[in-house]
Amino acid sequence: MFGEPIRGEKEEINDGKKEKRSSEIERERERERERERERERSHKRWREKKRFYREEREK
Repeated sequence: MFGEPIRGEKEEINDGKKEKRSSEIERERERERERERERERSHKRWREKKRFYREEREK
């Protein structure tokens, strides 16, 4: 009889931990996507600069 509420509380606590973990995982995924986008932007700027200097030398 006393065991039922305790199990219910544990389930609620576990559900909260699962939600927290999944939101932490989602935030980490978003940070990784942002880092990847920044790498792509940086690489794109590098390619544009490289092309610009190459065109300048050819003139």
